Amino acid sequence: MFAAGRTSLLLLMVLLAGTVPAAHAAPEIGIGENNDALFADPLFAPLGVKHVRVVVAYDVVAAAQRGDDELARVTRYLTGAAAGGHEPLVAFEHSRGDAHACARDAALPQCRLPSPAEYERSFRAFRERFPQVRAFTPWNEPNHQTQPTASSPEAAARFSGIAARECPGCTIVIGDVLDLPDATRARRPTYRRAERWIGRFRAALRTPREVCGLHNYSDVNRFRFTGTRALMGALGCRRYWLTETGGIVRSRGLGHDPDRQLPAVRHLLRAAAAEPAIQRVYLYTWFGGVTPQWDSGLVLRRGDGTTVARPAYELVRRRLAGAAPPPAPFEAELRQLTDVALPAWVALQTPLNVFANPSAAERAKGFEGFAPPMLMYALQRTGERQGDPARIAAATRAWPYAVAPDHASPFDIIAAAYALRDLTLTPDLRTHT
Repeated sequence: MFAAGRTSLLLLMVLLAGTVPAAHAAPEIGIGENNDALFADPLFAPLGVKHVRVVVAYDVVAAAQRGDDELARVTRYLTGAAAGGHEPLVAFEHSRGDAHACARDAALPQCRLPSPAEYERSFRAFRERFPQVRAFTPWNEPNHQTQPTASSPEAAARFSGIAARECPGCTIVIGDVLDLPDATRARRPTYRRAERWIGRFRAALRTPREVCGLHNYSDVNRFRFTGTRALMGALGCRRYWLTETGGIVRSRGLGHDPDRQLPAVRHLLRAAAAEPAIQRVYLYTWFGGVTPQWDSGLVLRRGDGTTVARPAYELVRRRLAGAAPPPAPFEAELRQLTDVALPAWVALQTPLNVFANPSAAERAKGFEGFAPPMLMYALQRTGERQGDPARIAAATRAWPYAVAPDHASPFDIIAAAYALRDLTLTPDLRTHT
């Protein structure tokens, strides 16, 4: 009985072992960035990143013949990638131009959906120009409203077939869809519209679904993975690359919050590592602080072109086991410290538009609030540099209450002089200052 029981126990353990998921490697990490200055940034090389992604107009070669200069950027980008040993993933999209303008004028070139023949000619021209590229996304975010493929999943499917036929042996990343929930702020969002789009896409697709792309910003920055899993199920692919994802500091749909990025990237890497089918993650973007509409950069790019690593950068560096970055110059460290400290002063602004005095001893003497020019200069200067309207507004409200000239200290006078030189002030404020 004992021997039989032991045999049964061993058999049960073997059977149970088969239900335990096998260990799998964490996804590779790449960087999505369209600016070729990426490769010259001293913070980039220490990461040891192998994969990069760039978005390009599908007709970039033909556009160059019409005088457009995007091809020069793409050439510099792919040359820089090759020099650094980085494998590029090229994602095509609409013709060059602001796609948000299509809501006002659908006749603009960037709003027009190319025919299969036009797309084939453009793809072939790109391949002839850059034969070293071996990984393509036929169309970037084809289900997004700014793309002409949003109303035609069938066209996106045809473009995928053309790319696969024109580049045999290449990696063709199918789909590349965005995780658009039916209601963005829903606690338990559904994805019926995105799933219907994918259903039509799959019905027209004649290309094997070996690698599919997903962009899951909505999931990652709301600390969930439901949309990612839902769209993975709808696509039904063997492998997945998160070809655009990352922690958002600022976007059209999410307010400015520098503290969101680090936990969002941490959540992303943990959740992706728990999904064996997700084999690669491209973090977008590299440079932050460049435009007021979008900021998800791992580094902050300053006005002079230098960069400062954000906390999420260090998380990614450790995940990649990259080398330590070169030490930041004192000026960069000082700016980073200022950027971190100043938001607290915005919160201290009183209804009288001065700043609450943090010194209990001075408050006891009746000095409840003050408006030092050096503080307002720092608030407005960093607000203009980072595109932060809250800091600019706080400074603008306080400037009329700055210390009077006959009571000004040398520091106050210096700050006023710098404000006149550097800041965007209204005529009334310039006169007052």
